[in-house]
This record gives sequence, structure tokens and C-alpha cells, in this order.
Amino acid sequence: MILGKNELGFVFEECLSGRELLEHAGKITHEEALKKAQLEYEKYRRKQREQPSEVEKHFIEAGKEIKLISLKAKKTGTFLK
Repeated sequence: MILGKNELGFVFEECLSGRELLEHAGKITHEEALKKAQLEYEKYRRKQREQPSEVEKHFIEAGKEIKLISLKAKKTGTFLK
């Protein structure tokens, strides 16, 4: 590990990955961090629920393909039996 100072003058340890490691406890409590994480996760879940699933995406795409096949069949006068 290498000790150094960042632009703000804070001492940090640099590990092999090159990431800075905090040398103090931080500014928020564990409970505050948990609440923040829960809120962010809820936002993420809400956003995910609004999006169609992979199965729904495939179903929508299949519906589009069926419509195209149907239109082509009507134009050419050929129908699938």
C-alpha cells in the first residue's frame, strides 16, 4: 500500500487496485446508509417493474412479426393454412 494525499489534502491508502480507501469513519451513520440504500433500491425496483420483461419483449416482437407476415400474405394473396 502507498500512502499519499489527494487534491483536498486528505491522506489515503492506495491498494493494488488503485482505489482510494477511507481512513476515517465517514460522515453518515450505518442506519442512514441503510435507509439511503433501501430508497435507491425501491427506485430501481419501480423502474424495473415499469419495463417489460424479456418474455414480454419477445411476445411483443412475435406479434409484430405475425402482423408483417399477415400483411405480406394479404398483398400477395397467399395465406398460411
